[in-house]
Amino acid sequence: MFKPKKYIIEVETPHHGGMKEKEIKKHGLKPSEVIDFSASLNPYGPPKVLMEEIWKTKKEDIQYYPESDSLQLKKKISTKNNLKPENVIVTAGMSELIDLVAQTYVKEGTSVVIPEHTYGEYEPSSKLNGAEIKKVEMPEYKIEVEKIKEKIDKNSIIYLCNPNNPTGDLLTLQEIKQIMDKTNKTNSLLIIDEAYHDFLENPPNHKELIDRNNDIIIMRTYTKAYNIPGIRVGYGLSNKKHINYLMKTKIPWNIGNIPQRVIKTLNSQKASKFMKKTRKKLIKNKKHLKKQIESMGLETTNSQANFITINIGNASKQRKKLLKHGLIVRDCSSFGMPQHIRIAVRKKTENQKLIEALKKTT
Repeated sequence: MFKPKKYIIEVETPHHGGMKEKEIKKHGLKPSEVIDFSASLNPYGPPKVLMEEIWKTKKEDIQYYPESDSLQLKKKISTKNNLKPENVIVTAGMSELIDLVAQTYVKEGTSVVIPEHTYGEYEPSSKLNGAEIKKVEMPEYKIEVEKIKEKIDKNSIIYLCNPNNPTGDLLTLQEIKQIMDKTNKTNSLLIIDEAYHDFLENPPNHKELIDRNNDIIIMRTYTKAYNIPGIRVGYGLSNKKHINYLMKTKIPWNIGNIPQRVIKTLNSQKASKFMKKTRKKLIKNKKHLKKQIESMGLETTNSQANFITINIGNASKQRKKLLKHGLIVRDCSSFGMPQHIRIAVRKKTENQKLIEALKKTT
């Protein structure tokens, strides 16, 4: 039998949160009866402005090939971020962008530096292209700048999720600059994953690091902030040089006409108002939820994102117990944290159901 390259056989498929229909049915439940705390999405989305645009879909949106480089959407994104269209690449979710980075830059033996407890897609995409993975220890589940710098060799690629998933800790702009001092000296490439950027009140402005001399790519997605995982659109910000390299790797027509059109509405003033309003609600809900969890004697990580990660003792068992109550949480075993569960901050009434279930099951 004709076999794939050896990396395909060796790589493990990463685990993700979200509802598993087979598992839900096993407990005699329907998806509509379950509250999903495992996917860290904005429970107040999708915004009305996006839904209205979806209903404007015409036959022509389906009949014709889309812009291969998503130019009109690029213009909207670049304007919102005070950059030029040449500084933007639009991808089918952040997952495609992670894959593009690996295809474009990872060679046999490339050193890829990844924190030991972080998002699971960086490692397999790098391994598939022959990378040598270097895991960075996270004492007390925190990313430490010096430990990152120690692992950076010449021509390395460094992945940082900021705020980090699943711990939620956040590196400041000054800390990112310290890491960039090392990447610049070693001719290395820094990748910053900002999937949860929109949930921060005062996010570090990494855009100022994008110039012609800095080797940095910032990855973002609309999925989390606007609760639209069914519309696969993400984007990358970088200098013209790196965007051109990534565009050569990207497949043509990766984003259809309909997603390109409706996502443009999320770069509008109406969408900004939606995000500001819901961010305020989620910060308030999180503060209340965290206080209740810790009053039960449970430890949490210092999460700055829209989720809370809890030391529950045995994550797998606790997840099964909560599922019987119609609640899905994220077992963090796949992150190397088998004692922890991650819960998304949801609406106040939903959060209260989780608290009541935790009191019964812990």
